[in-house]
Amino acid sequence: MLLSKSFFMWYNLNYIPFSPMANPYLPKKLLKIFFVGAGLTLLALIFLVYHGQLPIRNWFSFWPRAEERPTGTYPKLALYWTSPFMTLEQAQQASRYDLIVADMENMINNRASLAVIKNINPRAKLVAYANPMEFFNYIDPTARPLQAQMINAAALGGNRWRLRTPAGGPVIFYPGMSMNNLSDWCPAVNGQKWNEYSANFFLQRVLFDPIWDGFFLDNATENISWIYNGWIDADNNGQPDDPMALDKSWQAGISRFLQVIMDAKGKNFILIGNKGSLAFLDQTGGKMFEHFPNDYLGDKKDNGWWQSMSNYAQTGPYSILNAEEKQGRQYWQFVLASTLMGDGYFSYGQNNLSWFNEYRPLGQPVAAAKKAGDCWERQFTQGKVRACPKNQTGQITYDRK
Repeated sequence: MLLSKSFFMWYNLNYIPFSPMANPYLPKKLLKIFFVGAGLTLLALIFLVYHGQLPIRNWFSFWPRAEERPTGTYPKLALYWTSPFMTLEQAQQASRYDLIVADMENMINNRASLAVIKNINPRAKLVAYANPMEFFNYIDPTARPLQAQMINAAALGGNRWRLRTPAGGPVIFYPGMSMNNLSDWCPAVNGQKWNEYSANFFLQRVLFDPIWDGFFLDNATENISWIYNGWIDADNNGQPDDPMALDKSWQAGISRFLQVIMDAKGKNFILIGNKGSLAFLDQTGGKMFEHFPNDYLGDKKDNGWWQSMSNYAQTGPYSILNAEEKQGRQYWQFVLASTLMGDGYFSYGQNNLSWFNEYRPLGQPVAAAKKAGDCWERQFTQGKVRACPKNQTGQITYDRK
């Protein structure tokens, strides 16, 4: 009789063991403590995941793991992610890369995705992307809240930080955007020029977060006299600026911007500039050669390959050779092979997570690259790489195991 009654209590939904209906003598206070404790525990777990303290992939067996790559192997891969959003699935794929340049807005929009990258691949370097030289003319402030704050700050200063033509109009470099005055001639608003304000903004609103290993400055150019046909009035005197004087002032302004960040974060903090010139090498640890090779860096032989490679050898350990997506497989194989002639990072396109067979580990370099006829070759512990600038081709041959 006792057994049948016990069975009935468990079978009947009205006799759920922790239900007050089944146990009218169970203190309600105990139930309250149980549910409050469970809720607080869940909140604590969410907090730890968000701040990168718990490795998500170890919790869930169904979470797809990134392809494992041996630490320090070649090719070294960089992801150039300028989108303000990154899903958790995209973050999982991004964790395969050695260096991730991610738009700073991701810290606000989806910091949990950045934490996923660090949890899965703690050795990955995560670098915040920003472009203080330009604002989008029209933005969704919910998508780009940090840039919206900067636009508002510039407006409160009477837009005196914006770069103008002698007629007072905006200076445009990239379509859909207008430029800010990063030169040393920029007028001060509340005691700060634009280069100082923007650097301090990034320090206070973005780079305070320890999840970042560095900062990526887009358009880190030392000259702008070639922009807008030289129709620039950075000193606000109503006249076109002298090209040489303008470039000197612009270089001083960029240098000041970098120095503010460097002074605050220290020499171990990674600073990368987007332009493969030899400017600012005492402040940066790498340069990006976007759409490599670049024929605007000096000598134009073989589409600027020789000059680009000469600069690449001097611009630091975090230099990136970037391949433009639309040019096809032969082209990006050439860029990858060129990257492997040195010790920097290869990146494919922009916001592109494509994964290629050519990313297979080559091991470590056996020696420096050497010339072989019209081409260059480099031997690795698990294969050989060949780059031919004359016909813009590259080849990777893997050793048979």
